[in-house]
Amino acid sequence: MNKQMLYVSFPICVAIIVAGAWLTHAGPLTPPPGPVTSTGRFSPRTEITGLPFTIASSGSYYLGSSLLAPGPGVGITISANNVDIDLNGFELIGVGGGPGDTAVALTGGFTNTAVHDGTIRGWGDVGLNLGLGSYAHVYNVRAHDCNGDGIRLGSWGIARNCIAASNAVGIITIENCKITNCVTPNNLLDGLIAGFGSHVSHCVSSNNGRRGFLLIGECALIGSTANLNAEHGVEAFTSCRISDCTASDNGAGGALGSGFLTDDGNDLEGCAADRNLEDGIVLLTRGTCVNSTANDNGDDGFDVTSATVANCEASQNGANGILASQSLIKSSTTHDNTLAGINVTDGCHVYRNNSNSNIGDGIIASGSLNNIEFNHCVTNGGAAIMTTNGGPDSVMSNRESGNGMTYVTEAADSVGPIFVGPGLVVTAPADKFVNISY
Repeated sequence: MNKQMLYVSFPICVAIIVAGAWLTHAGPLTPPPGPVTSTGRFSPRTEITGLPFTIASSGSYYLGSSLLAPGPGVGITISANNVDIDLNGFELIGVGGGPGDTAVALTGGFTNTAVHDGTIRGWGDVGLNLGLGSYAHVYNVRAHDCNGDGIRLGSWGIARNCIAASNAVGIITIENCKITNCVTPNNLLDGLIAGFGSHVSHCVSSNNGRRGFLLIGECALIGSTANLNAEHGVEAFTSCRISDCTASDNGAGGALGSGFLTDDGNDLEGCAADRNLEDGIVLLTRGTCVNSTANDNGDDGFDVTSATVANCEASQNGANGILASQSLIKSSTTHDNTLAGINVTDGCHVYRNNSNSNIGDGIIASGSLNNIEFNHCVTNGGAAIMTTNGGPDSVMSNRESGNGMTYVTEAADSVGPIFVGPGLVVTAPADKFVNISY
């Protein structure tokens, strides 16, 4: 035998001898009779074998089968911190009782609850009620056909990859929660209510009896869709950020229904509002809307008060492309709207916009103290720019072509010289604010 073979064979022989000695003294390999305890990642788990069931100790719990409630009441009561409930792909099924009939209820003040991977259905009140606690985590849960909320979270909770359908409200959070990749369709009232400071991303809320999303205050809504809701697609109260969202075909109930209805200090960016019953985007005090579109809505594309619209598009709306008061309308495009492209009342700055092919005027100012400058109006059915109600308004440095009328202003207005081409436009320093017709 050469040295190389000896070096390889010797360790193998030693390993075989050691293994044989271990097997000789290790005892029998067959386990003793009796059930094997199911284990979680770090500790044994307790099976929930029937309802009602009370959890009074921290730990991991699981379903071994679907469970039907014997009558109205709470299915699983949690009165401990650090509880994990694995539905294990099974169902908690209610009998449709009245108030307090809940699949899983967390009693007051407990934290760190997790419920995941299964279905909750048919409860007479809330399906999954973790609203009295904090730091809850709900994932891969389907909650449907409950008479109250499908899923309710308290403070600083997370819900992800959930479906909450055909409840009164799909998902509701108390405050500072994160909701992601959830779907909330066909609920009697709202699809998703985000409590103060909550963050909602990549969710879909559709066919609900009221609103798709309701943002209470200082919330974020990102990359989400609200469509075919009976009232508004998204309603936001105070200081919310809404970005890259779509609201379409809302107002299915026939009475209300804007795409985005926002109150004080909300910011929208990269949003689209299409085919809603009323306005596409409603923006109130201190709000901003940039890089967004509002097309084919039943009323105005944008309805803004004391707010800013910039780099936006409004087309084919049933009334005005943009209706504004005390606002800045900048670098936006309006076309093919039923009334005016841009309609302002008082105190607006209308700057560097394009208003084309609207049935009414390109830009109309129906109040006073409006500054209308550096806009371009083409082939509108009415005037390129019109001021009414006495002014005074300022009309400077605009361009127009092919409109039903050119510049229609009033005596109190400050109007730059009107130049009708062809020819040299600026002939003297006084002509620097010239309005051009070509």
